[in-house]
Amino acid sequence: MPNYTISREGDSVNVKCDSLVQATYDYQCYHCGSRSELTIEWPENLTTTSEISISGVSCPCCHSPVKLRRGKYHVEDFKLIFEPVAELDRSLS
Repeated sequence: MPNYTISREGDSVNVKCDSLVQATYDYQCYHCGSRSELTIEWPENLTTTSEISISGVSCPCCHSPVKLRRGKYHVEDFKLIFEPVAELDRSLS
């Protein structure tokens, strides 16, 4: 079983793991719309529901920081899988 270290920095949560798997993801930039394939190291057996910022990586066309939209993420067969999640309408509270 992998060991996870979770830390908070401001609004961000960082996850470190001693066991990583390499996964690919078909990314489309929010700013310019260009498509590229990302290869990332993902913590083994991790499923998360969040928006993901990948530090140190930018779009090759417009150089904007790479962010993966809010959703549920996990790895299957060395592919990072995205599943959309319904956003809560905070005005209903």
